[in-house]
Amino acid sequence: MSTMHTSSSHNFSQAAAVEAARVQSMAADPEYSIYLSASAGTGKTKVLVDRVLRLLLAGTPPRHILGLTYTNAAAYEMQERIRQKLRAWMLAEDDALQAEIAQLNGTVTPELMKWVRSLYAQLLDNAHELRIQTIHGFCAQIMRSFYHQDHYLCNFTIIDNLIRDQLVNQTLEQLLQESEALGVLEAIHILTEEHEWQEVANWLDSMLRQGSRLRRYLGCYQNIEELTGNIFNRHGATVNSSVIQIRAKGFAALNTRLKVLQELTEQLNIQKEKLAPKLQAWLTQYALSPPINPLLQQQSWSEYISLWLTQVGTPRQQLVSKRFIEQYPQYAGFLQEEQAWVMDIEEQMKAHNMASVNSALLQLAQAAQVLYEQYKHAERALEYDDLLAKTIELLKNSEQAHWVLYQIDITLDHVLVDEAQDLSGLQWDLIKILTDEFFAGQGAREGVRRTVFIVGDFKQSIYGFQGASPLDFEQARSYFRNKVTAAQLPWMELQMQVSFRTTVPVLQMVDRVFANFSHQDMGLAEAISIQHVPYRDGGGMVERLELIEKLKNSKEPQAAKHEWLIPWWYSENLDIMLAKKMAQRTATMIAQWLQEERFLHGRPKAIAAGDIMILLRRRGEA
Repeated sequence: MSTMHTSSSHNFSQAAAVEAARVQSMAADPEYSIYLSASAGTGKTKVLVDRVLRLLLAGTPPRHILGLTYTNAAAYEMQERIRQKLRAWMLAEDDALQAEIAQLNGTVTPELMKWVRSLYAQLLDNAHELRIQTIHGFCAQIMRSFYHQDHYLCNFTIIDNLIRDQLVNQTLEQLLQESEALGVLEAIHILTEEHEWQEVANWLDSMLRQGSRLRRYLGCYQNIEELTGNIFNRHGATVNSSVIQIRAKGFAALNTRLKVLQELTEQLNIQKEKLAPKLQAWLTQYALSPPINPLLQQQSWSEYISLWLTQVGTPRQQLVSKRFIEQYPQYAGFLQEEQAWVMDIEEQMKAHNMASVNSALLQLAQAAQVLYEQYKHAERALEYDDLLAKTIELLKNSEQAHWVLYQIDITLDHVLVDEAQDLSGLQWDLIKILTDEFFAGQGAREGVRRTVFIVGDFKQSIYGFQGASPLDFEQARSYFRNKVTAAQLPWMELQMQVSFRTTVPVLQMVDRVFANFSHQDMGLAEAISIQHVPYRDGGGMVERLELIEKLKNSKEPQAAKHEWLIPWWYSENLDIMLAKKMAQRTATMIAQWLQEERFLHGRPKAIAAGDIMILLRRRGEA
């Protein structure tokens, strides 16, 4: 265990507070479109709320503002803060209200003061017009508003995990039962030669979860033949060949070198080299019964490559002794060439096998996706990913696309995007469609400066499994920068790095961690400075626990002679065992803290159970 500790000797930084307030004020300025990189605890939510408030102060109707965030909890928090602030303004004394509005907005007039006090009542009368919601919530609203009442997409339901699993199971059952009719029987044979069907089913399940990403990938190819050709090309393999053919060609080439191998074996036997009996045994068996059918060829080839390569497929470090090479230098080159040749044939077979497996899996995934979509359609069911795809389809490719976009556009002037680092490429596509007319042609409305506001932190991008990427966040900056500046409208890129939440040791640890990586390592197009500034005058400590190594299946207990044991890794999943071990260690550590009445850094009291929070990567890990 290593520890990094700092006492509370860091004085409050007035300069940091002033700088933080300045950047927050600039980011909340509704005259600018903003790209804001905001580290955790730097006041991002405050800036979002302030920006909405300043838009309302400027007379922007609430329905012309769209705030998009990642979770319902974040959307509710923003809405509640805005409501509470407007209510406080309605009830505030004149002097206090005037001072607050001046600090927020810069200018105060009697007319503005009167307008401020009326905002809360307006909001109460039209609460639905304050549109701060998740992207999926926005998509659901659009689809239910613009699809005809009889259309299945007007009356859809979002399926939960239980229903989804049922539909996937039905899909895979049909895939198996109708494999020949669906043209995937050969693909199933290829995959189940080396894998259990349940393992293949798990792969397909994971691929179906990717929804739009899978559709987008498969949509790049006109047919399955083009897809298969691309996969084989990327693996350096030939579609019309096979592992059996590659191996057969290998044996044909090997036959031309049998005489040299026999001569080599004789000399190896004379010098009592370890390779001699193994090579002799293989040559004897090969000469007595040359492999003809594929099964015997596979067995014979496996025995031959074991002479030259290790079990993991790497070249054996020492085939013969140095003394042998010195005495028979004519064989040194042959040994190296034969080893390299065997390695090359093995790589060809592996490449072909991988290409075949990947091609077969994608063929199954394509067929499974068609069946899965049919089951969902019959149930009027959508997944969250479908909401995005169907909304984009409505806005881009449907017969009513232009009319729907017009209806949205006439009541949309400002888009605020929260947690932008967690958005997938599909979500960015939707935002680009919504704002496409903001800065060009008639969409740039006279008398209204339409804006986009994007805030996020690439360091917190944790939804890669859902398609999010820090690079998408960075590309959004370039896209909107070009759009806004091309229209000769004001654009700013800002960073907020003054942390109001975290103490010095934690911030220093974060800085040190990211200092070890280049911007390319982190998926960024440009270098970015990461230097957090602490606001709090308090100490803290970071403890790094030693890693717990994951147990491996190879550690199988030895059974006595004639005794059969159930392998222990079947009785309990390795990941579960690892989680239990981690949980036990954490519980022991916490119990020790409580028993010792360990002091909480920065507070003059012993740690209590309520001071401790355990964070997990996924909800299901609890």
